[in-house]
Amino acid sequence: MFDIITIGSATMDVFVNTDVKTLKIRTKKDNQEYISFPLGSKILIQELDHHTGGGGTNTAVTFAKSGLKTAFLGNIGEDHNGELILKELKQHKIKFLGKVHGKTGYSVILDANNDRTALVYKGCNDKVPIEKNKVKRLKTKWFYIASVTEKMFSIAKEISEKKANICFNPSSYMTKKGLTYLRPILKNTHCLILNSEEAKLLTNKADILENLKLLKRKIVFDGIVVITAGKKGAYAYYDNKAYFLKANNIEVKESTGAGDAFASGFILGIIRNYSIDFSMKMGMVNAEHTIQKLGAKEGLLGKTIVHLAKADERKVRVK
Repeated sequence: MFDIITIGSATMDVFVNTDVKTLKIRTKKDNQEYISFPLGSKILIQELDHHTGGGGTNTAVTFAKSGLKTAFLGNIGEDHNGELILKELKQHKIKFLGKVHGKTGYSVILDANNDRTALVYKGCNDKVPIEKNKVKRLKTKWFYIASVTEKMFSIAKEISEKKANICFNPSSYMTKKGLTYLRPILKNTHCLILNSEEAKLLTNKADILENLKLLKRKIVFDGIVVITAGKKGAYAYYDNKAYFLKANNIEVKESTGAGDAFASGFILGIIRNYSIDFSMKMGMVNAEHTIQKLGAKEGLLGKTIVHLAKADERKVRVK
């Protein structure tokens, strides 16, 4: 029996830093801002760093480092990057329950003058990591379902029907498909975690407090909804109360993995039976340590997360 099984992607993240000046373009049609590079030119790279990533493995590391018996269910490629990910899982004593096949997922994160754009290759992350007849054999107290697409989504739906606590952290890929698409998992979800843009995609509403209440109606009766708002902080809704924790103003090295860090820290608090407000502090200190490092896993806290959360003097506002 595991304490938690995470389900989601495993990737190799490549951070490419240049000092080229980019041209920003904002279109009238969608009010979306774009960046452009000079066509046909060779752009020198200042720094090039490789780190493992992916919502499934990022969150698993927080749980394992904090002492939970943890497993990861996903797909890892039959290549060098896959070997590195498997080695890392073993180092953290995370049981791998998925399949090794295909090519490992790959992300190229372009950083130019604090402008960040990611090129994402899903690779084998969209494949089936386990046969459906084996899902019933998975034994755990909690499932953490991160971003899953294609065939992985069908497995996640079946897993959500098991008698375990379900935490669901869908990405923008999934929230763009709407509430109807996600309903099979949402109806069994005990804790729903999104960022403000993902919440807006599901509700077509911009107000975070309104979205907390709207989304609460879509999950189990006693569930929790969390919406992160980047530099502003994070919100939670539980038992007809709204919570808000302001983020510290700190220098950001790289924001990749911040959402996974917050979500895993928060869920760790819930699993350990801490209050909502203290669990929010656990999520926040985990995220704030992560964004000061390059790589989604580099700053993740372990057993020190509780001590640091207790030392944090910020007050959680309750409405």
